[in-house]
Amino acid sequence: MMEKLHTFYKFLEDIEEQRARMASLTQDEALDGGLAQHLRGRANYWRHHMLKHGFIELDQLLLQLDQDSRNLTHGVAADRLGQIAKAFREVSGNREIYVVGRSGCAYVERSGFGPEVQVAFPASHVEINAARHCYALGQPTACVFHLMRAVEHGLRELAACSGITNPKVAIEFQFWNELIEQVDRNYRTATMQWSKGAEKSAALAFFGATVSSLYGFKDDVRNILMHARTGGLYDEARALSVMGQVETFMKRLASRISENCGADLLAPGAWT
Repeated sequence: MMEKLHTFYKFLEDIEEQRARMASLTQDEALDGGLAQHLRGRANYWRHHMLKHGFIELDQLLLQLDQDSRNLTHGVAADRLGQIAKAFREVSGNREIYVVGRSGCAYVERSGFGPEVQVAFPASHVEINAARHCYALGQPTACVFHLMRAVEHGLRELAACSGITNPKVAIEFQFWNELIEQVDRNYRTATMQWSKGAEKSAALAFFGATVSSLYGFKDDVRNILMHARTGGLYDEARALSVMGQVETFMKRLASRISENCGADLLAPGAWT
């Protein structure tokens, strides 16, 4: 999924190769169509991977290649390439860069789990994006770690909307199991008093699926991952499976609640 380029100097080698090529040709002779096309391709490659914010030297070269390549001589091209190489050296230092493969690009370019989750759970959205970036960069265990942080933000809000108000221990300091058990107990107690009908059916469907997901995340993912137990290291396939489950979970939550919304999911009429 990921190719690591150890330093910017991989690009420098390419630039220097092109500069040497230009310098070896008759200096006052204009580039022919083939050389101009080749050099434009290399310059666009550098721009795409390295210079999104641009250097003046590269911008000038691309502009002339696009608009006036017939008047660009081998000597001028070699000089421009030397200036670009110098600019690369000035900013590169000892940095490392990563080029994400095509299969990983979607996890970087797509934001979160969609606008409904982003709007409802901005704190989870930050973690979801971090998880997607970790997955794209070949770090599936780190991906799952961030996914569980996203779930925790959702769990806290679910607890606050399910009768856990003014607790002796703040919700953010309670164990997952304690919160899930309270949500489970509260919704069952409340819905037992409701008459059969669409409202009760909708509540049972929501809470049943949500609580089940939370127990699964706690026992099958979070506890094993966080306590470094056997099975706590993830490959890409398993991480992607967890990502899909978390996406379903977060979208279900976002259909009913959001951060600091103050809703009471157990109040009469909440499901009409």
